[in-house]
Amino acid sequence: AAKSAAQSLGYPVVLKALAPGVAHKAKAGLVETGIGDAATLDAAYNSLAARIAYLGCNFSDVPIILQPMVRSQAELFAGLTWEPPLGHFLIFGLGGVHTEILDQVTLIPTGVDELTLRQRVEESIAGRIAVAAAGKDGGDLIASLVGVLSALDRLAAWHGNVLESVDVNPLLVTNSGCLAVDALVTMHPP
Repeated sequence: AAKSAAQSLGYPVVLKALAPGVAHKAKAGLVETGIGDAATLDAAYNSLAARIAYLGCNFSDVPIILQPMVRSQAELFAGLTWEPPLGHFLIFGLGGVHTEILDQVTLIPTGVDELTLRQRVEESIAGRIAVAAAGKDGGDLIASLVGVLSALDRLAAWHGNVLESVDVNPLLVTNSGCLAVDALVTMHPP
């Protein structure tokens, strides 16, 4: 099925395993990127199966996702976090492996207007890096990032009573704007 899907999508592709209790798939070795042909897909699938077994999971209980490999100019992250007793905040920064290494995060209170969101994105290190990577389309990229943050803000307004956090990482900067590739949603404990 993976080979058929990869053929339909076109190579290169990415394989991800959704093992129960594993929040950060890449750190756990559950993401195989840059798969360029059927033989490499076989090897990647077998590698995921071995990693799943190593983690003590039953392979048949772990969904495997195949996605197209998207080229990007930069990786960002965007999200929503709960900070007791203050409430929800939007978060934004450099994504992928840079998130934890560089720890460059912008924290924005929920409920702010789009002009404030735009200013905060433009002033942030991640925003400046993303615009530089996007080149001449940097202005459109800022609008796309503000759109992502606005959507997360609405999510907090509508479901904040049950949502603890949302982590969209990576959020890829592409020629056509931002593309969410992975997300982790955490609910408040009952």
